[in-house]
Amino acid sequence: MVTIENKKGLKYFLFGSLYFSEGLMIAITTVATSLYLREKAISIPLTTLIIGIVNIPWMLKFVWGPVIDYLIRFGRKTFIIFGGMLSVSCMFLASFVDPSMSLLPFTALLFLSHVGIGFIDVATDAWAIDVSTEKDRGKINGSMFAGQYGAWAIGAALFPVIGSHYGYHAVYLLNALMILLILLFPFIVTETSKYNLKQKIASLVLTEFKKKTVLLVAVFS
Repeated sequence: MVTIENKKGLKYFLFGSLYFSEGLMIAITTVATSLYLREKAISIPLTTLIIGIVNIPWMLKFVWGPVIDYLIRFGRKTFIIFGGMLSVSCMFLASFVDPSMSLLPFTALLFLSHVGIGFIDVATDAWAIDVSTEKDRGKINGSMFAGQYGAWAIGAALFPVIGSHYGYHAVYLLNALMILLILLFPFIVTETSKYNLKQKIASLVLTEFKKKTVLLVAVFS
């Protein structure tokens, strides 16, 4: 397992790569999916409606946040892996669905893939806050958005080219593979949970107060 607590470079890489996965999803939705649906003779009004629907999970981050905070005992990394695997699975399945024949299942898979990325986004932010210091907080934030917008730019440039040569099903497969590769790094990173730290401190305090000498000092001090 890899520890990132005192390794700034690994922090930048970890959080930048996780936001890179978000940028890939934005590119595949706003650019590749729009072109794919038009190629399948889906009307422009319906195409824009679908793009709007699959982006709704980004508005629901206020829901994912409380869920992650409430279940903090499982750590931030758990939700990153969960969200990533949900997104990868849905992207993989979407590559086998023809939107001209099965538009609703295709839309549902894209929607769920963004739900997964929403969990990655919120959990990554929370994890970054946990491990960042005043000296590197701005740099970590900068690496995150550099990763996101860099992936958006790369995806917007390459996905249409890949789609026109190999078919857009290949784009969804490629996107799933890239996100899966990105998940390998957080999977091997050790997460230091503040929840566990608080639990240990509370346990130590209770243990100390069980000692008679400590109780006497506390009573008569």
